[in-house]
Amino acid sequence: AYLSVLDGHEVLTLISESPTHTLQAAGRAGRGHGYVYCTSAGRALLFGHGEEELAALLGELEFRPPGPNGPTSFADLSARLARERQAGWVYVDEELESGLVGIAAPVIGFDGRVIAALNLSGPKFRAEQVLSAAGPRLADVASELSGLLGAGPERRRAVAR
Repeated sequence: AYLSVLDGHEVLTLISESPTHTLQAAGRAGRGHGYVYCTSAGRALLFGHGEEELAALLGELEFRPPGPNGPTSFADLSARLARERQAGWVYVDEELESGLVGIAAPVIGFDGRVIAALNLSGPKFRAEQVLSAAGPRLADVASELSGLLGAGPERRRAVAR
């Protein structure tokens, strides 16, 4: 489980909690990466960006995802984000690396802006079914956290449109 923020066009993990299993996704606290477009946390962090803001941030980027299923163009990313905003959460399947799946939902601040993302990830063979079913619950938890930070229900719904 991770709590991440957007730092320019990179995802920066602030807090990471790992299970006791021998096989697990590596903790990333304090580390960033530039693959905002092909991680669940990265895409949840982009929920509040309009099309122009996305273009300014990522329009010039060469889309070369490290995993086999990542977006390969700006148009592909935009289409995925539109579907994910409707759902209120993100599910990625081998977009950052083969064998890794993840879900994320945005955390909204008192001013209605996306300020962080809650993310869960793990090995596909172990976590695929659990994570694909857990997305709505993670979105609820992120919404509860947003409420504790002062975001009213109308602001939380506005980001997920």
